Amino acid sequence: MSARFVSIASATLLFALVTLSAQQGAAPAPAAGRQGGAAPARGVATAPPAIQWSTPPAPTATVALDTGVQHMVWVVPTRGFIQP
Repeated sequence: MSARFVSIASATLLFALVTLSAQQGAAPAPAAGRQGGAAPARGVATAPPAIQWSTPPAPTATVALDTGVQHMVWVVPTRGFIQP
């Protein structure tokens, strides 16, 4: 086996182990008759409220963007679409 294959295989195995250990379920709840020790649950997790802002106006002329992969990408704005 080549050293490159061994390093890729070990990195893949490490990634799989970390992923599987992170997806383990929560610890089982304590028995009903057991007393003390366990902290009370914090409740159901909720998401913060959505940020409400208006849609910015679309540019009226063609825009040239210089990206790191493709130089001078020309974007042609189109009007009349409805934002879902």
